[in-house]
Amino acid sequence: MDLEARLSAVCNKSDVIEMAHLMYNDSALLQDCVDLIVANNKQYSDRASWALNTLTEQYKSPNLQAYAPALVASFLKADTLPAILRNLLHVFRVLEFSEEQEGLILDRCFRLLEDIQTAAAIKCLSVETIYRIAKNESVLLHELKTLMSFQFEYSSAAFRATYRKYAQLINGK
Repeated sequence: MDLEARLSAVCNKSDVIEMAHLMYNDSALLQDCVDLIVANNKQYSDRASWALNTLTEQYKSPNLQAYAPALVASFLKADTLPAILRNLLHVFRVLEFSEEQEGLILDRCFRLLEDIQTAAAIKCLSVETIYRIAKNESVLLHELKTLMSFQFEYSSAAFRATYRKYAQLINGK
């Protein structure tokens, strides 16, 4: 299957679900998908990241661990498209990271959270990722809560809901 041709066609949810199923059963196709995400090409990469996100939704434990270094590298790039960032943060829910990767992800998530231009969905997913990685690090959790509280007043309803949820979790620690 030519993944680029498939992704360049009109792509709807049923197409993406079908691609996720094919990728689950074909490691070469999965590698092609990850390569397209890393390429950061608007025409293909955001749809490829959507397919990878759908794969993690459809199959709760897909074998993606081998792709973690490439996905983290893509996430860390300053010019990564917002749709890819959002989808990668979803994918990160099922991956395990080395200590070094966790540090890099935390740094990027904190920078996304601080940036006023970052979309609310990416901010909310960044909060979730920071909490998941740093849940046993009280200093980082305090920093997260403080940063969220500074943004509370002028943020979206989604972010305020995320703040309440994670502030409560942090306070329970």
